[in-house]
Amino acid sequence: HRALGEQCRACTDAAFFCGVNHADFAAGYGRNDTAFAEQADLIAALNSQAEAFAAQPHVILVKGSRGLHMEHVYDALAAQLTQNE
Repeated sequence: HRALGEQCRACTDAAFFCGVNHADFAAGYGRNDTAFAEQADLIAALNSQAEAFAAQPHVILVKGSRGLHMEHVYDALAAQLTQNE
């Protein structure tokens, strides 16, 4: 998980990790403030940063297991970015 976090750092402007291994991914990424145990906390963090993301093009990776229903995170981020256009 740590190695994948390192790879994410090389190809994204921002990466957010959620789930059981969130801390390992974030350690590899080099930023602990991008890891969340709970989806609601991740969505809140993304919402607080959406204006900055909308200011210029970004590559954003949201990583979590399929069981966490990460489409809800994507939907929340997309809605927030659409609002900020």
